[in-house]
Amino acid sequence: MRVLFLFSMVLAISFLTACETGVYSERTIKYPYHASPEKEKNIIENAKKILNGMSSENVKKILGEPDEINQTYSTPEEMRSKSPSGFSYIYLIQRMKELGTISQRNERLLRVYFDKDGRVSRTERIGFK
Repeated sequence: MRVLFLFSMVLAISFLTACETGVYSERTIKYPYHASPEKEKNIIENAKKILNGMSSENVKKILGEPDEINQTYSTPEEMRSKSPSGFSYIYLIQRMKELGTISQRNERLLRVYFDKDGRVSRTERIGFK
């Protein structure tokens, strides 16, 4: 019963944060991770250039290749049917460890969300403005 409750809580929290699963990036990240000063500057300065409706290819032209690519799910039904609502690119500035919450991992990153058509739907900056 306790395991079922914990699983339910984790699942609920996941969906509240636009659940992301299925990292399918080819890159292996070693932790603790710190971007080079040049990469950090590129992410911070160019984050504001990423606009809703922009294609994933245009995002790559501005920011370069992402560190991670994740499938995104908006509803529990999408996750159950393995039908993602889109995907996201993650551009890391800092991540101290692989697993845990954002604060436990001590992350700084830019996450760019895309719809099913590969168009930017929103961006999220964590640890910087």
